[in-house]
Amino acid sequence: GVHYCGVRAVLFALDFKYTRYPRSAKKVLRQASPAVRNDGDVIMAAVAIDGNMLELAGRSCRADRDIVMAAVNNRGLSLKHASAKVRDDQEVVLAAIRRDPDALQHASARLRAKREVVMAAITQYPCALRHASASLRGNREVVTAALRQCCPGSDSVADTHLRAPATDS
Repeated sequence: GVHYCGVRAVLFALDFKYTRYPRSAKKVLRQASPAVRNDGDVIMAAVAIDGNMLELAGRSCRADRDIVMAAVNNRGLSLKHASAKVRDDQEVVLAAIRRDPDALQHASARLRAKREVVMAAITQYPCALRHASASLRGNREVVTAALRQCCPGSDSVADTHLRAPATDS
């Protein structure tokens, strides 16, 4: 009874505060008890308002794939508050990258070394290359793809100069 009333009160407050005072919604969740912060319904409502509210969620909610997916669909960089297991989920990471390519920095090392994931980030924001694994930052094709995003009209120039293998001078 008491927990349910607490959840209902927080959900109402989140909705009320968000519609009238968007910046206050985080304060409402910050004041909630740990039990309420571990309630999936409350956290799902909170991340729908602002994905970064995942930061205030309990451990079980930060490990819940559906909650994290809702958070990253709202704000890609909220991936940083997810559990390590969820940051290693390619579908969640790609959703975060679609929202904000810099979310690549919060992906697991395994995914930062996957060409498909890195390419998804750099095709939106070439400078996201800085978050890729060292091996992909040293991959000629990946770096060339990033450069082409910087200067879309330079494909023919890049092709001309990149056709021949690099030589030492």
